[in-house]
Amino acid sequence: MRVVLALLLAAGAVWGQGIASRGVKPQAKPRASGIAWHARFTNVAKEAGLTQVLHYGGTEKSD
Repeated sequence: MRVVLALLLAAGAVWGQGIASRGVKPQAKPRASGIAWHARFTNVAKEAGLTQVLHYGGTEKSD
């Protein structure tokens, strides 16, 4: 009996989840500001002692 009750409570918790929009309409994606983002990234992996290779994305360039 306890197992059945536990399963029913767990099932109710799972089915009770969901998006509660309450009639809120999605907003449009804002336009890009057009402001230049001046940044320069410096590869400091070797100086930091990192030796393992991890490829994420393209391997030809790292910009």
